[in-house]
Amino acid sequence: MKLSKLHCFIGRYLADHSGAAAVEFAIWLGVIAYPLLNTIDLGLYVFRTMEVSNAAQMAVQAVYNQCSQGYSSPYKTNCTTVLSNAETEGAQSTSLGSAVTISDTSECLNGTVTSGSQTTCPSNSGDYIAVTVSYTYVPMFRRASIVNLLNTAVSRTHWTRMS
Repeated sequence: MKLSKLHCFIGRYLADHSGAAAVEFAIWLGVIAYPLLNTIDLGLYVFRTMEVSNAAQMAVQAVYNQCSQGYSSPYKTNCTTVLSNAETEGAQSTSLGSAVTISDTSECLNGTVTSGSQTTCPSNSGDYIAVTVSYTYVPMFRRASIVNLLNTAVSRTHWTRMS
């Protein structure tokens, strides 16, 4: 008699499909969520990279606004205090805020690099300043993100002509 009750219970269990949709949804949710979340993380990485480029542009524009009037070349020597404050304020005026840092400021005078780590100048005539801004991107999913395959240390340089 016990065997027939067990057999009847198993038969009813196998015939019941009420939770099958929930189980299938849970399985497929994991399969769909991984690429979706990686797409969001990759999009955020691209956005942050564009923001770093914008921070470099803002920094060098702030240097131009503060040092081009009233100071003469070499600007890194004659406009030192103003230059340092201006580039920091300019770089940190983007949505990244204080997460960006100034990693280098280079100067070219008439086609020759006079200071900084840049090896070439944008032109052979005129005085130029370059500001390099750095930012470290932290992926949303550190172990499972495809962004880990990319360079998460983002650095961008922007030049502007001072005279």
